[in-house]
Amino acid sequence: MPYETKPMKKQWLEIDGRLTPIILPQIWNHELQDWVVTSEQNPLPTQVYGSNVEEVTAIERGVYSETERRYLDIPDGVIGVFIYARIRSVIGNFSTDEGYKLWTFPIIEPTGVPINHTFEDYAAMSWSTDSEGLSTSPSVYLYPTINEARKSGQQISLPTRVDVGRRIRIDLRISGAFQSGEGIDAEVFVRWLK
Repeated sequence: MPYETKPMKKQWLEIDGRLTPIILPQIWNHELQDWVVTSEQNPLPTQVYGSNVEEVTAIERGVYSETERRYLDIPDGVIGVFIYARIRSVIGNFSTDEGYKLWTFPIIEPTGVPINHTFEDYAAMSWSTDSEGLSTSPSVYLYPTINEARKSGQQISLPTRVDVGRRIRIDLRISGAFQSGEGIDAEVFVRWLK
């Protein structure tokens, strides 16, 4: 094959007083039968392998003073899901184990029972009153090839195939004492992973 016998393009640079050959980033051009140096005008061809991602809004942005729950149909071809909340502000009075957290799991209809894990596994996220939201950004990652279950504060990762149940339950859990106009300014997004 010509690309095996044709030398790659190189550039000579002086490093520590010595000329050193540097192989330039390049790809084989079958039409030209030559190596072509890549650049901004001639970038490396890229192709994403593995998964396609589609993002949808599960819970619209609003100021919530009680738990918001949604059930979503899982699209065909989806085997995993990444669910995360954007918390914009938190106004209210909170005791221990109050604030907000994300609770989500794939369900078996019509019972609504979670699949693959117990309620406790899915409910393991810590409560938060973080008003920045960005530093803890509650998230749940359910995917079959995760090596082990991980639960840390506002993040949960579980090895789970979500396509078995065909529906997923998403709760933005809220607990605390709120005056009129107070609550958790939040929204929740779902990334379907195929």
